[in-house]
Amino acid sequence: AGADAIVVSPVFASNSPSAGQPMGVEGLRRCVQATSLPVYALGGVRASTVEALTGSGVVGFAAVEALAV
Repeated sequence: AGADAIVVSPVFASNSPSAGQPMGVEGLRRCVQATSLPVYALGGVRASTVEALTGSGVVGFAAVEALAV
């Protein structure tokens, strides 16, 4: 419906009050495979989890808590 990209969340466990059950990297891969749009990962993305996104098909990631100072 005119979207340029999709943000999928939560991939990993998150402290966000709006975060639901994390889908994990395999769930994220299924989302990537289900669309032709670029997919960004969000939810629990931090230094200790970002490497797990390698090979998932996402074009990038977004983070909130990991960037908070």
